[in-house]
Amino acid sequence: MRVDIQRLSESSGAELAPVYLLFGDELLLIEEACNALRSQAASQGFSERVSYVAEQGFDWNELLQSGNSLSLFAERQLLEVRIPTGKPGQVGSRVLTELAENMPQDTLLLVVCGGVDKSGQNQKWFKTLDQSGVSAEARRMTLDMLPGWLANRLQKKGLLADRDSVNLLTYCFEGNLLAAAQAIDMLALNFNPGSQPDAKEQLAALQESVSDNSRFSVFSYLDACLGGDWQRTARIIDGLRAENEGAVLL
Repeated sequence: MRVDIQRLSESSGAELAPVYLLFGDELLLIEEACNALRSQAASQGFSERVSYVAEQGFDWNELLQSGNSLSLFAERQLLEVRIPTGKPGQVGSRVLTELAENMPQDTLLLVVCGGVDKSGQNQKWFKTLDQSGVSAEARRMTLDMLPGWLANRLQKKGLLADRDSVNLLTYCFEGNLLAAAQAIDMLALNFNPGSQPDAKEQLAALQESVSDNSRFSVFSYLDACLGGDWQRTARIIDGLRAENEGAVLL
């Protein structure tokens, strides 16, 4: 079952599914969802956490054995496996499929991937994980989605989601959610908890503390071109040139 990844970050207390698959390009959203799931799992008796990183040479049978055994000191266990490439290979695909289809009652499986393309999503291992539990994609945060995400983030920290603050953050942190989250956390420290700051004070604090930390991709450039925004297109070109990013694709 596919859900919005931000719902996973915000949910608490609900009964956990046996399998979770998180994938996509926005690492901050994935890590926050992972932290939320770990916290829920711990509160529901999953006292042991076993983590694996499926890099070259990884022994997939070790994961399978962990799924079929439980420590003498734990009532329930969380198995977490990270697949940075999003491609588990033939053996990994078989093991993940077998494990998801026969999940022990006291074991929770969390699979974390990078981006998985359409071809990968049509493979048996992916479909089995999706159908056996919950999957969520951390899609690239586009410019039109960013202001809403920033406004929600500001409000959760007890700050004002006014237009000027959101516009400034959008300009400075397009393509860099981690830096945006850190800037908002730092801003919240400037004001007393429980009391919303004045809009002018908040904007002034932001202007003093933030700088341009945007990160652009070739896709951002294409979006700006197709949107006819020549000023943003020129800014992205400068940013890509400075980072020596995507020159061949560009």
